[in-house]
Amino acid sequence: MKTLQIFVTAIFILLTTQLFAQETGYYKDHMNLFEQGRQLYEAGKYGAAREAFQDYLKQTPNYSEEKVEAEYLRALSAMKMQHKDAKVLLNQFVKDYPEKSRTKRVYYQLALSQFAGRDYYNARKSFEKTPISSLRNEEIVEYYFKYGYAAYKSRDTVTARQAFNESRMSGMGSYAVQANYYYSHLAYEQNDYQEALAGFQQLRDHPVYGNLVGYHIVQILYHLNKPEELIREALPLMETIHVDRKPELAYLIGESYYRLSDYDKAIEYLRYYQENTKKHISREGHYQLAFTLFQLNDYEGAVPGFQKAIDNQSDSLAQNAYYHLGMCYVKTGNKKFAGNAFMNAYKIEGNETLREDALYNYVKLSYESPYDPYNTSVDAVQKFMNAYPYSRHSDEINTFLVDIFLNSEDYASAIDAFQKISRKTEKLKQAYQKITYYYATELFNEKKYFDAIKYYKEANKYDYDKNLSDNAIFWIGEAYYQFRKDDLATKYYELFLNTPGAYNQKNYPTAWYNLGYIAFSKQRYIEAQQWFRKYTIGQKTAVRFCWPMLISVWEIVILLLKIMIWPSVIMTNRFKAMPEIWTMPCIKKHWLSEVKGNLIRKFFSSTVWSDLFLNLPSSIKRSMKWA
Repeated sequence: MKTLQIFVTAIFILLTTQLFAQETGYYKDHMNLFEQGRQLYEAGKYGAAREAFQDYLKQTPNYSEEKVEAEYLRALSAMKMQHKDAKVLLNQFVKDYPEKSRTKRVYYQLALSQFAGRDYYNARKSFEKTPISSLRNEEIVEYYFKYGYAAYKSRDTVTARQAFNESRMSGMGSYAVQANYYYSHLAYEQNDYQEALAGFQQLRDHPVYGNLVGYHIVQILYHLNKPEELIREALPLMETIHVDRKPELAYLIGESYYRLSDYDKAIEYLRYYQENTKKHISREGHYQLAFTLFQLNDYEGAVPGFQKAIDNQSDSLAQNAYYHLGMCYVKTGNKKFAGNAFMNAYKIEGNETLREDALYNYVKLSYESPYDPYNTSVDAVQKFMNAYPYSRHSDEINTFLVDIFLNSEDYASAIDAFQKISRKTEKLKQAYQKITYYYATELFNEKKYFDAIKYYKEANKYDYDKNLSDNAIFWIGEAYYQFRKDDLATKYYELFLNTPGAYNQKNYPTAWYNLGYIAFSKQRYIEAQQWFRKYTIGQKTAVRFCWPMLISVWEIVILLLKIMIWPSVIMTNRFKAMPEIWTMPCIKKHWLSEVKGNLIRKFFSSTVWSDLFLNLPSSIKRSMKWA
């Protein structure tokens, strides 16, 4: 019995020992899987680590801190391997252990996983849930860069720029360099050119970004309107930049020379751009090349560029293009097209100075053109005067108008235009003398003697044409003569006769004769005889006129009657010299009645002489041009 008890006890001890040994072995193997997984994870062997953690978790159904760690590292390993279920594992961990400290870092790891999968929207949300305090220093730089990039991809440029700035200020690693590039790029896009320039300049010697930032620096200098610096920066880049970007860089160089008015250098780069670019050339680009050609006097070459810059538009660019297109047409002799271009420039609202100059050029071309009708020129001038009454071109425009009216014999309108001119040039005054003289003559022929006198006096104010000023005095007297204002007529006839050089005027003898008649009509016969005698001496045609009388039987009588009939003879010759007056019925009738009756009776008291003359044969009368 005692032996049996000993045997049972021995068997129990043996079994207990074996069971304990098996449990200890199992535990050791179980923990080995966990440690193995962690060692593999730390060694970067994430695939093997995940398998070890999965085997461990299969054997660990109950909760423990090691199990929490294993699930966490398994999810990270999946994320590192970019497994499709990485996000699921990380989200499951957050769901299962929301209060664990590991969970805070899980959001960061989840964000990295989402970022790697280009799920920027959710990555941004995960980054925002990540406490910065849970991150190591080197992770903070990465965090801000990737958070900023996720925000940038989500079109939240404000948040992106702030995050990039935090990253670039947190260190100088690769993420800080990338963050600086994107920060500067966003600053450029937001027109913060000075900040962008400072950031890009920090990267100009970087092996990766150095080739990229050079072009960006050139663009920034372009926007900052620093053409000299741009040219210095861009010219070396033309040798190293990729061929696809050369046309754009050439354009920036060309426009910089353009801004500096260095058109000789600008033309090379602007032409290179237009000949090599694959992009659509803007209207501004066409205008710049055309204007450069214009400045280099290549007017024909500039025309197509200005036409493309217009492109049926009505903005300020089109206005400038129309104006310079008109100048090109003027330079190439195509004045009709030039006028149309200037008028189109004027029609576009915008630059008023340019509109004024455009309309001025249109008026000038209309004035100079032999093809434009009279009304077109007048309308153009009046349009300008109405639009710009105080223009610096006003006097010149009125000069055009005066010439237009003068050439068209519209003297009244020419005088009106002259009076509106504030600064009257010598040339204009010379034209005005002609206009007033011709207008006065026109009024005289229309028997508007009072108005004629007014404008003859205007013509006499100027001495540019001595013939006109001298004759104006004569015709003032003549107008008063027609008015029967004998005293005033006498005053101006005598003034005319005493004017230096008037003796050579064809009206000089007529003034003698008229003074004689005025004296005769006032019964100052001796004075009248003196004036008539001067006329006889001065008017040689009168002698020839009376010569036929001397060959008749009555020549003695005729010689005796010479002084009696002379006024009528001279009168007839005067009318031949002045047909416009001879055609006046009142004057013709007056002279004939005077000659045939009263003139002779008043001049001689003897009825014998009167009867003798009145009874002359008709043949003799005809020989004297009496009938």
